[in-house]
Amino acid sequence: SLRDEKPTFEMAERYSRLHLYEEWQQEKYNASMRVKKHWEEVLRKQALAKKLRSEIADLERSKQDKDRELERAEKHEPIKRWQTKSSGHSACAELISRLR
Repeated sequence: SLRDEKPTFEMAERYSRLHLYEEWQQEKYNASMRVKKHWEEVLRKQALAKKLRSEIADLERSKQDKDRELERAEKHEPIKRWQTKSSGHSACAELISRLR
């Protein structure tokens, strides 16, 4: 065609500039929200890991206390080890093994 296509391309450029800019702004916002949610999840998991490490340490201390108590009991009254374990001792040992 012998028609001048320049006005058509100028209109397309103006439209796409505005439209693409809006899309880019939306994508920037969406990306920042994804990053924010990601780091919120990282921090949540770090806090949970810290809490679980503390619980494990508490359970291990409790188990050590029960082990010492059991050793003292066995020294004073030597009987079979399985008969002297308290339910608390077993529960602590079970919780520790599940957390590992």
